[in-house]
Amino acid sequence: MAQLGLKSGDVITEVNGARLHNPMQGFGLLHESMAAERVSVRVLRNGVEMPLAFSLGGPAVK
Repeated sequence: MAQLGLKSGDVITEVNGARLHNPMQGFGLLHESMAAERVSVRVLRNGVEMPLAFSLGGPAVK
């Protein structure tokens, strides 16, 4: 997950515009996104929601 720009304690709140309501939904959306070239997520980090975007096979893009 560090390759994606995620840090310990981050909570993923959105994947490709789909708001997450439970952890299982998040795993499903992340799994589906693995076929995409680019994935965007929003994470809750230190009480602040922030966007992250990355290309699969490439470095994280902020």
